[in-house]
Amino acid sequence: MTQELIEKRQENSKQFSLDSKRRQLRVSIGAIHYKDNYADDKEMWKDIDLTWEDKKIARAPYELAVDDYKLTIRNKKTGKVSTIEIDTIAGKKLATPIWQFSEGLARVSNIALDTDLEIVAEFGAVRFTRILKSNKAPIEAKFKVAGDFVVRASDADGEIPVESTLVDGILTETLGLADRPIKYPVRIDPTYQVGTGADDGVWYLTTFNNSADQTYLGNAGASMTSYWRFTLVDIPQGSTIDTAYLIFRSKGDNGGTTCNVLLDANDADTAVAPTSAADGNGKDRTTENAPWNSIPAWSYLEVVNSPSIVSPVQEVINRPGWVALNALMIFAWNNGSDNLAYRQSESYEETTVYCPQLVVTFSPPFSGRGWAQK
Repeated sequence: MTQELIEKRQENSKQFSLDSKRRQLRVSIGAIHYKDNYADDKEMWKDIDLTWEDKKIARAPYELAVDDYKLTIRNKKTGKVSTIEIDTIAGKKLATPIWQFSEGLARVSNIALDTDLEIVAEFGAVRFTRILKSNKAPIEAKFKVAGDFVVRASDADGEIPVESTLVDGILTETLGLADRPIKYPVRIDPTYQVGTGADDGVWYLTTFNNSADQTYLGNAGASMTSYWRFTLVDIPQGSTIDTAYLIFRSKGDNGGTTCNVLLDANDADTAVAPTSAADGNGKDRTTENAPWNSIPAWSYLEVVNSPSIVSPVQEVINRPGWVALNALMIFAWNNGSDNLAYRQSESYEETTVYCPQLVVTFSPPFSGRGWAQK
């Protein structure tokens, strides 16, 4: 009978007992648990719950409150308070909103021509999103902000350029000109993010990006390499890895005739995320790898599992210097894909809820007194 081992929770992982010998570990790039007091080592990790109560979300790594068009966010880890308030759209003030609330979402329809407004609460981020439903929608908005925010815009095919300026606490964001046809609706938002997304990224040639809203598998006009670093991997050294694979959420509708990648792992006791293309290319790689050839086309938001990566994961866990709760990093290297044959996976920057996961079933080593639990 599968049972979660509550005492084995980490901020970004759950562990389950499958039977008397086997465990399953599910590790996310981002947080899936929170504490009310992060300084309290004795407080148990709790499941994030994005239910609104009296226009507030409190069971998360942050506290979020909405008052008309103003959002107030307190980061529970740091105590820092950030605020964002929409001021105008196309130079016009807005009527008092009537928010419609559902789990993790608050929405106002038709606040301007062909424009809706959403507050999207995620496990590790809060997005104040304008939804431009057609090319008639106003492309500019102004916000009063205090704190750390990033601005992004995207449609079903990925990122779209957005111009933003911050002067005297006023953030102006304007949809830019894309070098391709835009598929409406377009989502454009200032985003507040708890933590960083440096644990996933992509590079090609000398170009490196660990803050994009997608990672790539294959050839997107150049040979792409992506990485996913999973921290606090609670597997004892010497465990037998029974199954291991990655879970992706597709960022776009991706085809291309032949998309081939090679999956392997960073051959290190504890992986450190790369900071440049040269750094990534210079990382030691496991001898063992897993080809993923002729990857079928992906549909937007489709959930996709990788093939087995037992061999490279086992090679890392077998390292004499590996210790439970170290970090493990998986690479995807282009392996003879056709030009423009690629698949896009949503990244931590795009969604802290559906960012990549590592799922491992393992048998801890037998210690002579029983199966190791540490």
